[in-house]
Amino acid sequence: MNNTQTLTPPSNSEENQRNISLQTLMVIGLIVLISGYTIVTLSEVGELKNLLMNPGTSNTLAEADVFFNGI
Repeated sequence: MNNTQTLTPPSNSEENQRNISLQTLMVIGLIVLISGYTIVTLSEVGELKNLLMNPGTSNTLAEADVFFNGI
């Protein structure tokens, strides 16, 4: 009589559930990434609108540029 035990492979439903969970996380991550880019773009458009509508009240480019080192 053979007493060896065989390990049962994971069922297809378990594998499918893992794949669906991974795909769901990827979709959520993509939505968050696109939302972030959209918010940044809208912010930049608003800043551009302010510069175009009120050019006299805005800073010069040298004053507005935080990376300007004065050289």
